[in-house]
Amino acid sequence: MKLPESFVALHANGCFDYWGGVAYDQLANEDRQRLYAERRPRVLWLRGIEWEIAPSEVIEATDLRPGLYRFAGDGAGGSYVFCPAWQRDAAEAPVVYVPHDEDTAQLFAPTFAQALLRLWLAHGSDWDAATDGADRDNTLKAWAAIIAPLLDPAQRAALEALAKDPTEKSMKAASQAFVAALPTDTMVAQPPPTKYNPKYVKGEQAKRLYAKSIAFYEALVAEGHDRYAKDLAETRANRDAAIGT
Repeated sequence: MKLPESFVALHANGCFDYWGGVAYDQLANEDRQRLYAERRPRVLWLRGIEWEIAPSEVIEATDLRPGLYRFAGDGAGGSYVFCPAWQRDAAEAPVVYVPHDEDTAQLFAPTFAQALLRLWLAHGSDWDAATDGADRDNTLKAWAAIIAPLLDPAQRAALEALAKDPTEKSMKAASQAFVAALPTDTMVAQPPPTKYNPKYVKGEQAKRLYAKSIAFYEALVAEGHDRYAKDLAETRANRDAAIGT
């Protein structure tokens, strides 16, 4: 897939490079503290996302349903992915957030730039001075200056207006409005099990879960992903063994 130009440009400009090209575990504590202070306004150190994947490393995720391209994690097993299937006539693929412990994923933002905006709003809505530092407003303004040029004129104007006085109340209201305006489409992003433990999953629950797994793999095969035919056959066989046809 074609990566968003904003993602590629920000990576090239070092906006995802936390420690200036040095690995965290190679730094002494005093060096970390110094670099953190120096680089924080220049790096999008946004809560809830970790920049660990370079543009050249963004490939189709093999552990998720086909067509999802992981470009970042959340530090807790979840993933941010580009989803070309939901792009339709837009200029770039939207961003989908895939939780690690939930069946479904949903749209996080229509564009990569808007994903940054959403993360910025969320961080400013819930700033924790103990972990985020005391220089809240200046840090938020610095991050806003990085994000603003990537947005369309109306979004840029709204961001710049918020950044002039980024109160928690105004950012929380904007964050809630952003989320409320998103489409509510969902997808099953993580392949479900082909077999459930009969000790714990039985009866109606087994019927329901196997039906869900079979529907998932049937849909993938129907879309032309033949490699999932084996998973489909295994799921049907395990269903029959557990509950009969």
